[in-house]
Amino acid sequence: MAKVAIEDLSGVSTPSTSNPYDGLIQASDNDPKKLQERYQLHRVARNARQKAEILADNFSGWVLDEHLTKLEGPQRDADYRDPRHCLVLWARPPQKVKNLVQVIQQKLKDAAPNLWLMPIANLHMTALEVTHSKTEAEIDDLVSRLKPSANAGVHVGSRYVVPSAHLTIARFNSLNPFDGDPLDASVGLDIQTRRRWLNEVEMINKWLEAEFWPEQHDNKIRPGGEWTVGEEKGLDFRRGTLCKLSEFTEAYAQLRQRNL
Repeated sequence: MAKVAIEDLSGVSTPSTSNPYDGLIQASDNDPKKLQERYQLHRVARNARQKAEILADNFSGWVLDEHLTKLEGPQRDADYRDPRHCLVLWARPPQKVKNLVQVIQQKLKDAAPNLWLMPIANLHMTALEVTHSKTEAEIDDLVSRLKPSANAGVHVGSRYVVPSAHLTIARFNSLNPFDGDPLDASVGLDIQTRRRWLNEVEMINKWLEAEFWPEQHDNKIRPGGEWTVGEEKGLDFRRGTLCKLSEFTEAYAQLRQRNL
């Protein structure tokens, strides 16, 4: 992955609101089809930008997760502790989605043996970040203010912008995620290696579209490819460090099942 700013790439201006989803819903006229189009445009545009940067002559290497690199992998620092604490609402995928993720992870691992894979039990999608990259004391203060009342007036300071939604399944934590010495950066810089990696990712995306996209199956999502937020479990209200979360569940929000 090349380094990229977190921004809305859907090509439509989203009003700024205290709840980031409100602005997106307003801009989409509360129309589920328009909402999906916004997310699709953002995903396609972001993928195209990343592909261009990875294939560029001035590509300088894969962007490593600096904290994960110190916690796991060939450059692990046994004394390192992630100083960044967060307070978030997480959506947990149902088992059928976890099964699909495992298939995708294996395909990625076949192409990049040194790639770090997210443990299946830790899979989550960030529904809303109250705040991130704070000290433990700052998070404790927010929690103490939230507990007495759901209307505590806490400022929402998310890293992500809508329309962006992702489920992290892998990360780079070594200079060479491919075959050979994980610390040999020259392998990942090779243009043929970069092309093979992008080809593998694109093949996975095409397989997912052919296998699960409703357009390919009479506008129906095939079994195993749909995630209804709230299915099997509601939202987790979590606090802890951003990497290798030593989190605590502050609340468990039971949601009425709703397709997103």
